[in-house]
Amino acid sequence: MKQLSNDTDLVKGIEAWFRAQCDGDWEHNHGFSIETTDNPGWYVEVDLTDTAWADHVMPFSRDTRRDFDWIQFEVRGGKFIGSGGVSNLSEILRRFVSIVTASEK
Repeated sequence: MKQLSNDTDLVKGIEAWFRAQCDGDWEHNHGFSIETTDNPGWYVEVDLTDTAWADHVMPFSRDTRRDFDWIQFEVRGGKFIGSGGVSNLSEILRRFVSIVTASEK
């Protein structure tokens, strides 16, 4: 049950970040997407345009542990782009939250 609490906190952190960006305009043109991939896995993209993180850059990083246990992410071009294996969605989302909370402006 403890994992559920951690995942709940993670979702609440993403909700809080999104809510803070919503200004009546940003949410109409920018946002957050989560998709599945056919390798199988996850793809997460967050548009950081017109946010405090728009100019933030983080070089590409990849960590492969096993065939279906991997994560990669980067921040470039005003976007957080993360992907990972079929069981790594929460890890990708945690990476995003850690980036925007570590560099809060």
